[in-house]
Formats: sequence, C-alpha cells, structure tokens
Amino acid sequence: MTQKNEIAVKPLDKFKNNLESLITTNIKALPSDVNSDRLKLNALMYISQNAQLMTLAQEKPALTAQIVYNFVALGLDMSNRECYIIPFGQTPTVIRDYKGEEKLAKKYSVKPIKSIKSNIVRRTDEQGFDENGNFFHRYNAFATDKDRGEIIGAYCKVIYEDDSYDLETVNIDEVKRVKAVSKTANREDSVWNKWEEAMWRKTAVKKSMKHIPLDFKKITGSDEVAATVEKAYKTTDTDFAPSERINNDDIIQQDEPIEVIDVEFEVK
Repeated sequence: MTQKNEIAVKPLDKFKNNLESLITTNIKALPSDVNSDRLKLNALMYISQNAQLMTLAQEKPALTAQIVYNFVALGLDMSNRECYIIPFGQTPTVIRDYKGEEKLAKKYSVKPIKSIKSNIVRRTDEQGFDENGNFFHRYNAFATDKDRGEIIGAYCKVIYEDDSYDLETVNIDEVKRVKAVSKTANREDSVWNKWEEAMWRKTAVKKSMKHIPLDFKKITGSDEVAATVEKAYKTTDTDFAPSERINNDDIIQQDEPIEVIDVEFEVK
C-alpha cells in the first residue's frame, strides 16, 4: 500500500476495527469459501476513495461495518461493483448490483445453473424470437450508444446445467415503475444515474430470481452459516421502503431493513 493510500485510510480506523472485530468474532459463521481478508481490504479501499462513504464510515462506523460485514458474508466485492452503499438519510441505502445478484444465484440456486446472460436492448438492436422460439439479440459491439439509440428494454436468460432455461424481459414501463419507488433514484449519486444500464439489467435479473429458489445450506452445509448468509441476503438490497411496494409481483420484492448491531469497539 502506498503512503498516499495509508494516509487516506487512517480516518477509517474506527470503522476498520469494528469490521475486523465483527469478522473475527463471527468467523465460524462465514462461508469457508469467502476470502474475508480480501473483501475487507477491497471495501476499505473503495470507501477511502469516496468522500461521502468516508464521512459515513467516520460518523457511523458500527453501522457501516455491519453493512460491509453482510457483503462479506455473501462474498460480494465492493471494488467489483457487486454491491453499493449510498449515504441516504439516517440509514444508508444498500444495493446489490446485477453482478452480485447473478453471483449469488449461480452459487445458491437449488437447481444448478450453467450460466446467466443479461443485457440491455437499444432501439436499433436486432432482437426477437426465431422460428424455434429462441430469443436472439444482435448488435454492433463497436457502435456508440448514440448510434444504437436509447435503451428500450433488458433481458435475463438463466441456463441450467440440464440445458433448460428461463427467460425474462423487462420493458421501459416496468423499469419506470421500479425506478419510481427507488428512494435514491433522484439523487445525483444514485446508481440509477451513475450506472443506468446496470440497473436495467438488475431489474431483469431480479425478475428472473422469482424462478430461482435459493438454498443457503447448499454450499455452506451448516445451519449456522446458512442463517448468517440468509440474513445478509435479506439486508443487502434496501432501495425500496416497506410502504413502497410494487404491485407487479414479477418485478422486485421488498427486503427487510438492515439489521444493525448496537455496539462500537474502541480504537486501539
């Protein structure tokens, strides 16, 4: 680590100590295939490079540490944009990216998944169903966004190990309904504004998730670890308030509020 980065991280000592204490105390409750040290360091560096997250981690080190601990329990990497924290109101908004959703689906799906393919569709793209009923999407990978036109939809195709598949598509009306109930959509730092394409893809992936039962004991083999992962899963996508449900069950379900430990560890 460079001297510049060491200086940047110093204000995060209290957050860092909280997070390390959480991981150390609960290490037996974390999946054995999760590299907690790497995910911790990546989260620390990601937060140190974002002024708003730096402020959040300094003002609410225990809360921020609990959120990142939940990411670690799921094996999600902040530096790879698999998950986000948006400092919004008294309680930060926590969001899983489509990459995080796909990662968890492939890992914990009851029915083994071979691959998940998701993408956006722009106005001039070729798309539809062939004579065999198979969906196709073709476009010039080197064309500019302007040449391809505005986004008109997104899709997610889940291919299982037995070669069966599920396909879900979302149109602009569905995405607008999802965005309308997002607590952070109108903020400048919202993922809807920073990574609009990713949120379209996530909407399609989340719609596909209704077909994918998850078994958190499938990989962990332990009731204790499975309970930790399930709790983390329920608390790492909080962009919708409980009273702001979407009437279309095919879109996104409301998760539970963040569970926060009411404790802070002293910095030594």
